[in-house]
Amino acid sequence: MAENQKIPDHQGHAKSKPKPKPKPKLKLHPPKTIGQEQAEVFQEVVGAIQSKKDAKVALFSHRFPDPDAIGSMMGMAWLLKKVYGLSSELLYFGEVAHPQNKIMTGLLDPQLVRVEDITDEQMSKYDLRILLDAIPANAGIGEHVVNFDIVIDHHKDLPLADFDGKILHRKTGSCCAIV
Repeated sequence: MAENQKIPDHQGHAKSKPKPKPKPKLKLHPPKTIGQEQAEVFQEVVGAIQSKKDAKVALFSHRFPDPDAIGSMMGMAWLLKKVYGLSSELLYFGEVAHPQNKIMTGLLDPQLVRVEDITDEQMSKYDLRILLDAIPANAGIGEHVVNFDIVIDHHKDLPLADFDGKILHRKTGSCCAIV
């Protein structure tokens, strides 16, 4: 059909076919990443133990970890190993009982360790304590007292004012997105 050809409308009157509107160009925004300042803080804290022989890192999440908590710990363990050469233990409190959580841990075998199985003496031997997907008040630490060096979270709550560690907080849909 020619561009200026007349076509009948629903009442039979001749009408010009409208020209198609040009498609608007999409404005792409770069993906949000952890801020440079927060990345430098992380580098500083982790770098401080990197040179220590056999440094141990403990990774924690909230009680009864869900896929975001487990995935965040797995991602952080991978990052610490690949970039810094540090080994980590993924500690959890409560049960991994929801069917999706059981399937995830069954397939991926993240080597989760129950906090209840760790003694206070063992807990004191960690050189770095990182909490993921929670603030200290919601941490899955059982009866232990843990002073976290780094908290990485995406929820709206922030640690209380007396928290001495470093906070890496980002408004994202998951903690995994930050890691």
